[in-house]
Amino acid sequence: MLYLLVATPLAHAARNVSISQGLRAIYVWLLILFLTTAPALALMGYYRGTINSGATNQPVLSLHASLRQLYSSGAVSEVLIDKKLSQDMLGGGGNVQRALEYLFTLDNTAYRTIEMAPDAVRAELRKSPSRAVAVVISTDSYKSLASQIQLSPLEGQAEAGPPGKVKYAAYLASGNGATP
Repeated sequence: MLYLLVATPLAHAARNVSISQGLRAIYVWLLILFLTTAPALALMGYYRGTINSGATNQPVLSLHASLRQLYSSGAVSEVLIDKKLSQDMLGGGGNVQRALEYLFTLDNTAYRTIEMAPDAVRAELRKSPSRAVAVVISTDSYKSLASQIQLSPLEGQAEAGPPGKVKYAAYLASGNGATP
């Protein structure tokens, strides 16, 4: 919309320059062409850079869809979200924790945001021993949980540890919370 606010006065100015003015008309048209295409080219470059860096919502949306399917089918009793995910920023200023909370709220999926500690996950597993609990954890939390809780990565998803490009992932915590 703002783009049209710039283009409208330029179109009016171009209309007032007659073709009989020769070189002046060419300069006006070149200026108009530059002022209308330069912002679009810059925006396209920014968009391409954002996509290439992976700072999009697609990983969060895919993760949400997988977890929603597990919850809807009854495979998990609830989803636990790591509080540390508030530090993982998404493009546009949001963070992973808040995005997941909004998405789970919209589709009425049971979730809670907690400090991911082995004792907290064990307590959740004891509440519903017949079903798994889905945990969405950061790389740091993976390091502390993986040695003490049996975690299975969701099918087709990259794991959060060891440290690498992936900063978070979802796992199924099942059983009685015993050490693997």
